[in-house]
Amino acid sequence: MPRSLAAVVFACLTASIALVAPGGSLAQAPKRPAAVEPYPAIPLVGTTQRGRFTGRLAVTRVAARGDQLIASGSVTGRLRDSRYPSTQPVEIRRFSIVLGVTATAGASDCASLTMTIPSTRTRLVGLRAQLAARSFVVVPRRGGPRAVRDILCAASQTLTAQPPAAGVAPSPVLVHLLNALRLVHA
Repeated sequence: MPRSLAAVVFACLTASIALVAPGGSLAQAPKRPAAVEPYPAIPLVGTTQRGRFTGRLAVTRVAARGDQLIASGSVTGRLRDSRYPSTQPVEIRRFSIVLGVTATAGASDCASLTMTIPSTRTRLVGLRAQLAARSFVVVPRRGGPRAVRDILCAASQTLTAQPPAAGVAPSPVLVHLLNALRLVHA
């Protein structure tokens, strides 16, 4: 009897350890990281009446206009629309979009910014298109320059000290830091 009881206890302990261990069914699921994107190349996705666009905005400048940050640059991508017989290459040399920037909430490191772009209407190859809203996190790349971490921390601290507010122009320091970040990544 004691051997069978010991075997049952051993089996129960082994099963409970397997359930709680990493990869077990009761182990916490790994947290999905926020979408990390390579700033200054901002991915864009959009739709037309009969198709879809995918591309990137290569940011060449960040500026303040009124109470908004504006990212300007060139867009390259592909448009697939039933009104065209094949996929159309898209290249727009001058393109601007509103860019929202905040310090990443709950980040364990100051070197993290959350950037957002709102849904925007534009023309692509003569067709009206709706670019989807998007939010992504910018963090230093592994093996990247140390300056990126320093710039991200400075921008995060600037945003913490002076959070974005409606009707208030963005901090000139933030604009300079975002342009410096763009230059370091280029």
